[in-house]
Amino acid sequence: SAQAPAQPQSELQQIQQRIAALQQRAVADPAFKAEVDAFDAVVDSAMGALDAAYAEKKARAEAIKPEVEAARAASDNAKLNALAAEAQGLQAYFNGLRQRAIAQPAVAERRKAYVSKLFAHMTTLDPEAPALVERMNAIRAGATATQAPAPAPASRR
Repeated sequence: SAQAPAQPQSELQQIQQRIAALQQRAVADPAFKAEVDAFDAVVDSAMGALDAAYAEKKARAEAIKPEVEAARAASDNAKLNALAAEAQGLQAYFNGLRQRAIAQPAVAERRKAYVSKLFAHMTTLDPEAPALVERMNAIRAGATATQAPAPAPASRR
């Protein structure tokens, strides 16, 4: 029937949502905070090593927050729009730099170890995690060539 492909896609979306929620629970868990902080520090250090402007841009991103609050309090929409555009530019910069940092061999190795620990912690929180991932992979493997593959769950947050 024409409905057949919709079922696996719907199931896939449900599984991905469950895995994503579980991943968020795992990284938010105080018991896992040291792992998150350690990996964040590795990535942060790599980003700083890749671009000398990183520290300045990171400081600017923090400085924008109180400026946004002040502009909101003053109902200054022009200032809010300018800050929003600046924040979007910074976010794009950080995203690109983060991808470059994670692609570095030393960071990629640390990421692999982090993801392994994250998955183990997710399994501690929900023993069904391995079965969910296995089912997600099976659905993806069975997807037709015309369907775009669904994105993998994020490695963090």
